[in-house]
Amino acid sequence: MQRREDEDVFDTALRVIRESLILQLAIFLITTALGSFLIYQTRKYAPIKRESAQTYTGSFETYRSEDHTVAFSDGAEYRLYPDTVTNDLEAALTALETGTELRLLVNPKIELVIEIRTGTAVLLDFDGSQTAIYAGHKDSFWIGVMFIGLSLILLILLQIDRIGRKKEKTRQRVRDGKAKSPKFRGKGTPPLRDADMTKRGRILLEATEDKYEIVYRRLKKVNELIVNGRVYAEMKAVFEVAHTLSAEIDGHKIEAGLEDGGYSFSYIRFDGETLAEKRRVI
Repeated sequence: MQRREDEDVFDTALRVIRESLILQLAIFLITTALGSFLIYQTRKYAPIKRESAQTYTGSFETYRSEDHTVAFSDGAEYRLYPDTVTNDLEAALTALETGTELRLLVNPKIELVIEIRTGTAVLLDFDGSQTAIYAGHKDSFWIGVMFIGLSLILLILLQIDRIGRKKEKTRQRVRDGKAKSPKFRGKGTPPLRDADMTKRGRILLEATEDKYEIVYRRLKKVNELIVNGRVYAEMKAVFEVAHTLSAEIDGHKIEAGLEDGGYSFSYIRFDGETLAEKRRVI
């Protein structure tokens, strides 16, 4: 299909993706890698057991509220996760006397303080702090799952589309071959059957030209070109792909089909002239 004059950037990008298996696989690998990275990052923030934590005991020097850091007299500094710093904890650390002995538990995977104890009180709770840390990152886990899931679904749909396009090209070759055979040459296209209009289908387009009433419809998983109540061409596909249904009747070429693009167009043409057209999202 040639590019339409009104094809926008999105249309062009989608068309290029649909036509390139290498590009499809590249997008799948990139989005899967991104999703896996987000999941891995989230798992880093998952709660750990107490015995897995690093322990530090030191003499308190100061607390810097601007970066949530506890500093000690020996030069050691440990950072707290912002969501674990409640007003009460910040007030307690700010009021803490220099030289007070503190015992910290630190998550070694993320190097964040998950417990603070003085000799008589628990300033930062081990379980509560880890719950707050994980809650601040667990959305990334589901975003990562969504990236992987959607990329897999997209890849499957694109492969179904690719197979459908291949089948449609084969159908077109068979149709053109029959039209050129001695049996049908110059005799026009024979109808396949009478159209059963009592069956509920989706009318994609309708048009009338002279004595020809043209209907382009989808009946379950079959697209049909109907002229004056008879089906002259059809395409069977679970998912629609770009296609052209055509028939030669009384020396006139009648076509109906779906053109490519991010936003695709259904059309009916009579001797090359467009009688009806509708933009569709597929």
